[in-house]
Amino acid sequence: MVEANLHYADESGEHAQMGAVPYELEDGKFADDFHIFELEWDENEIKWFVDGEQYASMAITSDELSEFHQEFFLLLNIAVGGTWAGRPDETTDFP
Repeated sequence: MVEANLHYADESGEHAQMGAVPYELEDGKFADDFHIFELEWDENEIKWFVDGEQYASMAITSDELSEFHQEFFLLLNIAVGGTWAGRPDETTDFP
């Protein structure tokens, strides 16, 4: 599974986020084959794709999302496990 998410400061300066949107392959694992991961970002929205299929998007036109119209950086996180997915253990199946 891969996920798309945006983190930003809301109108009060507090951490806010889009909320993770997962994408899973219909068959197999990502490690089984080569895949193309894309991000399209323009003045109106950010869109995520896997192998040409869009699986998430978020409009960035509201005032609280103005930081997405400034210089920015991307964080590509390749973590295994975590709060949502859980920690790997002896039952975890790695490729």
